Amino acid sequence: MPDTPLARPVAPRRAAPSKPLRDMKWRDPSHKKRWIWIGLGVLVVGYVILLIARMPSFEQLENPKPALATKVMSSDGVVLTSLFIQNRVPTTLNAVSKHVPEALIATEDQRFYEHWGVDMRGFGAVLYGMVTGKGIRGASTITMQLARNLYTEVGTDVSINRKIREMLTAVQLERNFTKDEILLFYLNTVSYGNNSYGIETAAQTYYSKSARALTVPEAALLVGILKGQSYYNPLRHPERAKARRDLVMFNMVNAGYLSRADYDKFRNQPLGLDGYVPVTTYGQAPYFTEYVRQRARDLLKELNPKLDLYRDGLTIYTTLDTRIQRHAEAAVRKQVPDMQKAFDREWKWTPAETERQIRRSETFSEAVHDGETAAAVYARLKGNKAFVDSLLRREATLQVGFAVMDVKTGAIRAHVGGGDFTRFKYDHVFGAARQAGSTFKPFVYTTALDNGFTPSHPELNQPISIYDPSTGRAYTPQNADGSSGGYVTLRTALRKSLNLVTIRLTQELGKPNDQTSGPRRVAE
Repeated sequence: MPDTPLARPVAPRRAAPSKPLRDMKWRDPSHKKRWIWIGLGVLVVGYVILLIARMPSFEQLENPKPALATKVMSSDGVVLTSLFIQNRVPTTLNAVSKHVPEALIATEDQRFYEHWGVDMRGFGAVLYGMVTGKGIRGASTITMQLARNLYTEVGTDVSINRKIREMLTAVQLERNFTKDEILLFYLNTVSYGNNSYGIETAAQTYYSKSARALTVPEAALLVGILKGQSYYNPLRHPERAKARRDLVMFNMVNAGYLSRADYDKFRNQPLGLDGYVPVTTYGQAPYFTEYVRQRARDLLKELNPKLDLYRDGLTIYTTLDTRIQRHAEAAVRKQVPDMQKAFDREWKWTPAETERQIRRSETFSEAVHDGETAAAVYARLKGNKAFVDSLLRREATLQVGFAVMDVKTGAIRAHVGGGDFTRFKYDHVFGAARQAGSTFKPFVYTTALDNGFTPSHPELNQPISIYDPSTGRAYTPQNADGSSGGYVTLRTALRKSLNLVTIRLTQELGKPNDQTSGPRRVAE
């Protein structure tokens, strides 16, 4: 067998040297694209998560709750005042003049009934205008505006993020509500200027009528104000407001809601704001309603802390009667000025009283608190004649507390807590913890009549000492003028407000066997 050459030995293969980092496969162009797309996906997902986190919750979207004013009602059906963050009274679409939604749709969103919350044709027009430079128009629908008005989460900043949140929220609103419900939400939430929120409040404020009774020009004016409550304020800028109103009516012509003949007729009409009633936070019977506000606030904390006095549209019914209240206020306006004149004639400020008033003033206290010495502050203020005159005039202003109560039920029918609520907020009916004084005397004499005494009954008008067991001392009262002596009738004693007769009469009406529970007579 021929010899065969031996097989050539094969050298073991060496491991291939590692490639530089720049030559790794994941650095290949195909892999680069994959990682770029993954990164972009992560960014998009994160962006969407951030958007959703700042959007209204599903519960909020399904149950929108605009702030509603609380009404305080009198017993005769008058709204005394409203308590609110935003002065808004809810209404229904059937209770609103048809001209209002027509004016709104014609001006703000003519394809309102065609889109699903976002008007893509409108956005297309915006993009076209930006590209061609032929002008930029708005593309915000009524639903998108409602989303911004209802939910603070949407935001009001000028940004793409806010616009996307607005669009997403609008789509969700369109899924949850009908077009008419969206219209009603919008009309009930927007501000019409001059502290009026919602169409019903606006109609009452500007025209003193219900939203149902609004005419075409009136509806157009209110819708026109929405463009800018300050700029188109009809009270401050009537010419601007009229031009805006006429533009809204012209839009109604283009949308088919108004004929050209009616437009020509209405555009010549004035604004007609003779019925304007400014919204104030005081309302009628301000001392009384402030007391009601404080009591209602405390009761809500105790009974239902979840209710908000200023946002939940509560109705508070009171016993006050506005007819009696008007008489009470008229009596105060008539009597107090004459009493003030008489007081000014009699009262003279002594140097000691003047110094006391200066030192107890708020201006004095603030200056001392800021580091100035009391002596220096007093010397400076005393030399300021205008300050001293103003201070003493204020301190010498008579105040009044007047309440009318139904004695059978205890219901308050009228309440005047002071002369002028805008200047003096202190309530002298509920806030003043003062002694009853002579106001108690009619109750004493009425009790005497109920117990068989007659107006001509004689009673001794002589000094008397009363032992007070709480102090262990005797108290000797006097009549206001210091007079005494003889007998006087009950009629005369009440007319002259005699203290001595009233005290004796009180003792006679008291329990004869009760010698320990109260004061007793110790000397004649």
